[in-house]
Amino acid sequence: MTDSEHALWERLRRKQVQAVQFYRQKPIGNYIVDFYAPKAKIVVEVDGSQHMESEQAARDSQRDAFLASKSGGYSASTIYRCQRRSKE
Repeated sequence: MTDSEHALWERLRRKQVQAVQFYRQKPIGNYIVDFYAPKAKIVVEVDGSQHMESEQAARDSQRDAFLASKSGGYSASTIYRCQRRSKE
C-alpha cells in the first residue's frame, strides 16, 4: 500500500465516513479496486501520475465504464497523487 493509500485507508476504515463500510483491494470483474463500499456502490482509486498518460487514462476509462455497467452501477472516483520531489 502506498503512503497515499495508507493515509486514505486510515480515514475510511472502521466506518469513519458517514458509517459506510469500506474494504481494501476488492476484485470486481478483471479489476482490483483500491477501496470499495458495497452498500453505497462506491469505488475509490488512488492513482499516481502515470495514470494521466493517454494509454493508461484510456484503460482507466474502460475500468470506469465497466464499473458503471455492473448491476446498479458503481460510482467510481479516482484520486491522483503526485510525488513531491525533495529539494537537493
